[in-house]
Amino acid sequence: MVLRRIGVVNTERRGKEIYYSLTHPNFARASELMRVVLMQRLGGQAAKAANQLTVVTDPVCGMRLTPARAAHSYRFHARQYYFCGTGCAKEFKKL
Repeated sequence: MVLRRIGVVNTERRGKEIYYSLTHPNFARASELMRVVLMQRLGGQAAKAANQLTVVTDPVCGMRLTPARAAHSYRFHARQYYFCGTGCAKEFKKL
């Protein structure tokens, strides 16, 4: 809610699903820079925290998220895919 209020994300409701998108591509770059700094500061704890700091991309909408924050995940052809929400997971399974 805070990110939407300050203009970082847009929301779009489609039925029961809510889709979020960044309002500017530089927000994704800033997030990646913060991730790099945190990984450097964690030093020896980096491996432990890697799952929380690893950034993946939802293959349907392109949203960047961490596996720990993904709403859904799906294993397909020996690869794990992560999704921001139910709508994207359902759309992926249709393909």
